[in-house]
Amino acid sequence: MSRLVDAVMYDGKGKITFENKGIEVPNKGWSDRAVTICANKYFRPEQKSIEGMIDRTLDTVIHHSPQLKDHREGMKEIAIEQRGFFNTPYWINMWMGNRYIQTSACFILGLKDNMENILEMSRIEGEVYRHGSGAGINYSQLRESGASLSRGGVTSGPIPFMEIGDAMGAVIKSGGKNRRAAKSVILNDDHPDVE
Repeated sequence: MSRLVDAVMYDGKGKITFENKGIEVPNKGWSDRAVTICANKYFRPEQKSIEGMIDRTLDTVIHHSPQLKDHREGMKEIAIEQRGFFNTPYWINMWMGNRYIQTSACFILGLKDNMENILEMSRIEGEVYRHGSGAGINYSQLRESGASLSRGGVTSGPIPFMEIGDAMGAVIKSGGKNRRAAKSVILNDDHPDVE
């Protein structure tokens, strides 16, 4: 037995920012908030049901891992009853025809103290966000602000690069959906710029 729910999200001023009416929901304890989150973040444009979202995801998983076929109904029951759930990249990326099936939630990226590597890590980080995952970087390898550069001038330090990464996480939505990409940064407590 299922029920129909209208998924609606509002901004801080009461203006509707998202609306999807008549979503079919399993009558298994799904709150309106859980339905709204799924509809807003994880539904494909053609979907109108929680069960359809689960079926789409499981069908794609089994397409790529046929050995799981015998476990499909058990996995579906677990998801419908909310006893277990896939992570966000599964819900966003598991659909037939998607060339970038990225299912890992977060990547830890390495960083070296040179401009070529910093720019390359920014590119990789953007690709990670684009395909529905998050990224973490330890910026402690970068020299402190005001350190001399070999070609003259001084470094800006790690903080401006952290700010660029934060802005990129806000601009490149996770998997192209409405969810801000997850961004985690570290600056070791012995780095000169911590104070």
